[in-house]
Amino acid sequence: MLINKEDELDEFIPYKLNSQEKLIQYWSNTLKDLDTFWGIWKDEYLNSLKKRNREHSSLRDLIRRAPHEGEILLVNEPEALRCMWKLVKMKEIKRGKDGEVRSVSIELPQGKILNKPVNMLYSLEIKGEENLDSQPTVFDKSIQNVDEQESIVRRTRNAINRHNQTKIPNYP
Repeated sequence: MLINKEDELDEFIPYKLNSQEKLIQYWSNTLKDLDTFWGIWKDEYLNSLKKRNREHSSLRDLIRRAPHEGEILLVNEPEALRCMWKLVKMKEIKRGKDGEVRSVSIELPQGKILNKPVNMLYSLEIKGEENLDSQPTVFDKSIQNVDEQESIVRRTRNAINRHNQTKIPNYP
């Protein structure tokens, strides 16, 4: 295959860095390009994902559930990682003139009470202590099955012990 001089000119050949100044300049340009990329990615791509998720909401989002006092919530804190968001307890619901819930009073773990807008709170669908007494528990059914579970545990342990006793030792 013949190669023309013109074909070689179209090929990208990175220039060689001969001095420390050129290397520093190249590095700073690379960092600027990287910052530009991450800025575009964060502003455009992540926002497009938000819009798409709003349009394609799940069935859980479609089910409207009225908030109630004593509910356990996560507080959206933009400056913190999601795993570091605080768990709070809803104290009071504040409605707008149209009857929609606009903000709530929350109690922090230290006992401090704050007002937060609803869009900064995420429900964990966990009931507070006050509501636990009035709700039927799932544990009533599980108490009846304790004997069955213990027998399963005993059978499993016995099977493991028998298996360990019948292992063939390794011979050299």
